[in-house]
Amino acid sequence: MNTSTAAALLALALLAPDAGAGETRYHQHIRKAKGSSGAVRPVAATCFGGPGVEEFIAAGIAADGSVVVVGNAWGPAFPHVDGLSVIGTDRHTGAPPYERDGKKLNAASPDCSAFVVRYAPGLGAIRGAVRMGWGNASASHATIAPDGTVYLSGRCTEAFRAALGTKAEVVPPPDGKGKGADLYLAALPPSGGGPAWAKIFEKAEEASNAAERHVGCPPGVRAIRRGDGALVLVAHGRLYALDLGTQRLREIAPTRGGVLHAVGPDGSAYLGGDENSRTNKEPWRKPFLYKVDRAGQVAWEVWRWNAKLVGSDAKKLESDSSVRHVGFQPGGTMVVAGWSDGGNSVFSRQPTDLDAEVKYGGFIDSLWGAGVGTFSRLMRLEGDPPRLLDGTIWCAFLTDKNKPNSAAIDTMAVLEDGRVAIGGGTSFALVETPDAWAKAFPEGTGGACLAIFSADLKDLLFSTVLPAAERRVAVACSGTRLVLACRAKAPEGGDGLKPLLVKPLQDKVAGEWDGYVVLAETKAKADDPATAPGAPAVR
Repeated sequence: MNTSTAAALLALALLAPDAGAGETRYHQHIRKAKGSSGAVRPVAATCFGGPGVEEFIAAGIAADGSVVVVGNAWGPAFPHVDGLSVIGTDRHTGAPPYERDGKKLNAASPDCSAFVVRYAPGLGAIRGAVRMGWGNASASHATIAPDGTVYLSGRCTEAFRAALGTKAEVVPPPDGKGKGADLYLAALPPSGGGPAWAKIFEKAEEASNAAERHVGCPPGVRAIRRGDGALVLVAHGRLYALDLGTQRLREIAPTRGGVLHAVGPDGSAYLGGDENSRTNKEPWRKPFLYKVDRAGQVAWEVWRWNAKLVGSDAKKLESDSSVRHVGFQPGGTMVVAGWSDGGNSVFSRQPTDLDAEVKYGGFIDSLWGAGVGTFSRLMRLEGDPPRLLDGTIWCAFLTDKNKPNSAAIDTMAVLEDGRVAIGGGTSFALVETPDAWAKAFPEGTGGACLAIFSADLKDLLFSTVLPAAERRVAVACSGTRLVLACRAKAPEGGDGLKPLLVKPLQDKVAGEWDGYVVLAETKAKADDPATAPGAPAVR
């Protein structure tokens, strides 16, 4: 995209609607959306793929500005990358195409291959890449450390274990009752090549899937760095700390279910999700979140209410709900992303008091008029146990009537100044900001999207649909920069959507799906009047 084209697109995007007859909540929130006056802008955006199928599932920005993305490929061939390293031996010379015999494209496919691509700062070049041999291991989760080390996890086979030899330590289920496939956690150093070490959690898939499926993720070993440099992780239904110097694994405590969402500033682990229960009248997905301190003690647990009480005539808060993401703002305020299938959620009450209703004061303050769907919330909490300070609904709106529509949050990241970025997707129609990268007003649209909220969640500072992109949308940040990664679909016919591309290394989707990565700046440039702090929004 050249400078004049980018300027023209931005000028179009900065146009906003006037109030008029037939205005709905969609139009009201479009006008309310503050935007960033163009400060949130793509620095670079590119595809990565070949004739097969590739997707990105995680990304991060290292301390030196390099961008690291993690994904899965289904073959039958992998895109050409100079100096590509392959871990293990391919099961055969070329994996059969995905969906053979009607099998669904997913990370459980025996032909799925995890891979890592390392880009130079600005996405201007590929510095290196590594992939697993076909049929060795897939990618479900990844954490990118400041030095560029990737802590990668997913399913693995005997071929992966054999390829690593003595570098892999097998961790059997402590109770001897594991079921399902093996899961792995491996450290891939920034220098490239094979893993520095790996842990193989034998028959850990079923225990992981019991929690991960409730938050819409495949089984894996989530690992998050603690302040002292150790990794905190969950496997075999237990919370562990992994010393990165000795690679020694120490059990902290058995879990009470849920996935590992975050490690707090004090080193405590935050786990949550939802579990199946039943009210007086119907099944209910019960949300919960709990904090485990470094000594293994549960400091508090919230939202895990008695289902009969929640469904009683006095409460009627039986909308299925779940805790999906947890992060921390500077100063320690906790941000929780929640999901519900309707407006009657326990998230509208204080976490420790079902009688204490909370009126959200954020950008979208209520879900009145909503039917059954997928709705999200961002909530700010403080204290031990936590008290809900405020929050915002995240939903789409129909353009022709006052009715909320579905919106999901796939990932969440907190920027250094406390702003909250989310990647996900919406049904028709996304509330976009005046400086959206792809203009959808007045017709409206839905799909994969990126949004950024102010630290207090009252203002929508940026929101855009991502043309041709498909969920799951991963977001991560470092400083004022943000990276998003997902997959993009090839255009269907002459009028098909194409992904936003800026200074791309690969300027089109080469297969049916390709990996797709966008590097964005989120802060105004002091020397640019159009994006300088205090510049008025164009309405």
